Amino acid sequence: MDGTARVSRIREYLKLAGKGDRKVIAVFAVSPAAADRVARHVRAPGIPLWFFTCRQPDDKTAALYDRVVVG
Repeated sequence: MDGTARVSRIREYLKLAGKGDRKVIAVFAVSPAAADRVARHVRAPGIPLWFFTCRQPDDKTAALYDRVVVG
């Protein structure tokens, strides 16, 4: 799969998750500790922070994000 196909697949996944044309910061992490570090590092005023993960994060980590997608 070439780079263009991968980007298209990621865009389709984000569209299914509710992402439109507005900017968001998408975070993909496998552990609450990693997600916690990233959330504290990449915060930007006015841009929502979305967390994509395979496992339900703890409440403390989830509270750092505007949206959490588990799947």
